[in-house]
Amino acid sequence: MGGFLNLPKDILISLPEYMEVIEDLINLSATCRAMRELYYDPPPRVVLRLCSESNVSLFRPLRYFLVAAVSEQLANWASKSQTNVFALQDCCKEGVDGLLDLCMEHCGLSIAHLRELHVLRSSTFDVVIEFIDKCYGSQCYGEDDFWDTVEDVYTIASDAQDHFYQLAIYGGLFGPTRRAYLEKGTMVTGSNGVVVGGVETRMEFIKYCIPDLAAVYNNESSGVPVHPLRHIDYIGPYKKTSDGRFAPIKDNQDALMTCLKRKKFSKYWDSVRLLAGPDFPDDSGDVWDPAGWKQRIWQTVILCHGLDGFQMMDGGKGALRWQPQLIKWRHRIENMTEAEKRVQVEYRWTYEFPWLRGDLNILLGWGH
Repeated sequence: MGGFLNLPKDILISLPEYMEVIEDLINLSATCRAMRELYYDPPPRVVLRLCSESNVSLFRPLRYFLVAAVSEQLANWASKSQTNVFALQDCCKEGVDGLLDLCMEHCGLSIAHLRELHVLRSSTFDVVIEFIDKCYGSQCYGEDDFWDTVEDVYTIASDAQDHFYQLAIYGGLFGPTRRAYLEKGTMVTGSNGVVVGGVETRMEFIKYCIPDLAAVYNNESSGVPVHPLRHIDYIGPYKKTSDGRFAPIKDNQDALMTCLKRKKFSKYWDSVRLLAGPDFPDDSGDVWDPAGWKQRIWQTVILCHGLDGFQMMDGGKGALRWQPQLIKWRHRIENMTEAEKRVQVEYRWTYEFPWLRGDLNILLGWGH
């Protein structure tokens, strides 16, 4: 090891760039104190690349986990120009693989952040994933008298891990737009009037990064040209096999919509909202979803804040850490005098403001 350490420092520092997986870096840094100090804080972009080639259980599901970890960085990069926003939309069409490729070009993952994620994986993420699974996944279907006791009962081909990270990515990508809307009264996050979380970008993300064949069949069954926001190209996750069939895809959009509608899921967020004050009145006049526009904004503000936001669900220090910000946001919503504008897509609609439930409805055609 002594001869190895005698190599020029710039050569030693550059070694991680030639490694294959993050385990190589971890093992080398564990050999002695000098190596540990040398590789204590390697370049974040190198770390992200090494993690993307790794088989460590921490990163599973690999693509979703890593994109979720750096999704807000990607949003900040996209906010720098409209060209970047278009590039984000194009990469979404390749599914989460395309997003990860874009992240590898413009984002990084520090070792310090990786350590934080390691702690949160067991203390928070896995807990929420298990809870989602109890709402409509395999644990839900394993309940006694499933068909007689479960709310709005039917089976869904789902993966709770994937759906957790899909929620996190949506929050990470479009959370900055949401915060700008609440704090400045505009959805512009960039210096050049750029809006990253506009409905066009959100729909491209949902169509291809939360794929669901139900959205395709809804388009094909109409027999007429569909609205551009609903149109799906047969690329990325929808690329057909040699025999003209779609590859197997889980009911991702259906599962997330079911999750958002299930009282069992929403009640955990009720206590978080109460940290900031009471809910807003149910005054929409919609029998399917009586929540008024202020309450809808309030619900989506609470739900989607990337991976970090799920710490609100721990009911302890994580929730209390968010409390001052939640109080501030609720106060701003309370003082709003005009409802957020709607985007009408055929007989469906969503808000210009990032609203996952409405965005999903554009493709699935459910009631709000």
